[in-house]
Amino acid sequence: MTVSRVGDRDTWDTFIDNSPSGLLFHKWDYLHLTAKHTGSTLLPYAVYNGDEPICVFPLFCRRMHGINAIFSPPPLTVIPHLGCVMSGGFEGLKQSKKESLLGMVAGEILGEIRDLSPNYLSIAFVPGFNDVRHYLWDRCDARVRYTYTINLDRTLEELWGNLHYKLRNKLKKEAGAGLRLEKTSDISTLHRLLADRYQDPSLDIPLIRQDYLEDLVRAYPDRIGVYHLYDAEDQVTGVVATQEYKRFLLWIGTPRLESAHAGNEYLQ
Repeated sequence: MTVSRVGDRDTWDTFIDNSPSGLLFHKWDYLHLTAKHTGSTLLPYAVYNGDEPICVFPLFCRRMHGINAIFSPPPLTVIPHLGCVMSGGFEGLKQSKKESLLGMVAGEILGEIRDLSPNYLSIAFVPGFNDVRHYLWDRCDARVRYTYTINLDRTLEELWGNLHYKLRNKLKKEAGAGLRLEKTSDISTLHRLLADRYQDPSLDIPLIRQDYLEDLVRAYPDRIGVYHLYDAEDQVTGVVATQEYKRFLLWIGTPRLESAHAGNEYLQ
């Protein structure tokens, strides 16, 4: 088992494309744009079993407030999941083989991290990556974060019946209100409405930079969508950015807007 940094975009992106756990956040240009806008150094590691890559693991190194930190992903990027991506054939392996490979991957990556001597390490793994014992044994702390995953292969009737009755009532009301959904590549309205929302003192975190978001949309126009929901008077009642690569992710947005409509619920 060996580890080295990848220097080729096609090699990296092909691996991500072929892995069921690879997300748009893991793609080569996305990572480099993130490094550029966060002032971080990107370390695109791959772990090999012989000549075969079995895992890629992007890390970002940055000095913050006088300490050396390693992130995957960096803060203030609105990237919910990053960390390692296992090869396309990983899920088909026996459990004992999976555990053996995960142990070797963790050992190689943690060895590289120790050589970098960071004062702080933060990794947010992709959904479904649950075996973090090797990182706990290396004195990391674990925090569990939840979100919803909805199987869109089911019929519309099944999806509808699985919603809370109060939500169904709201959606029935909005269905007759003449709301209109439009997709755009312009993020100015989204960013302005988010900036207004972040004026709330309880949201004590900086907003994602507009130029960073614009660069991402330009790099992935077919994978990042910006959706506006308008009422009959052409007023925006909901807005969201999505990522549409392998799975459909509600990503940035749905700020609470002053409106008579249940805009966020109807938009989602």
